[in-house]
Amino acid sequence: MVTITFPNSTTERRAVAFMIGKFSGRVIRPGVHLLPEEAVEALTAHNIPFIIKVPSTKKRPGETPEDVVAAPIQRRRQRPGKVAKKFKT
Repeated sequence: MVTITFPNSTTERRAVAFMIGKFSGRVIRPGVHLLPEEAVEALTAHNIPFIIKVPSTKKRPGETPEDVVAAPIQRRRQRPGKVAKKFKT
């Protein structure tokens, strides 16, 4: 799946009209779409302009493969076992 944007709303409408019924995708927010690679190839073949959004590859300071440690698993606090109720005699 590829995230793409369109330069204007007219182009976006034209692209959506072309893709309806042919490809499945998702609108993330207005103007930003998540589409399969085949849909991107079809848009290119029909000369519909779009911009591919590349995911961020920024690394956080101090984050190397050796530094990254799995987060500890949070376990539920164990409840005390059920105790038989004592009846008044």
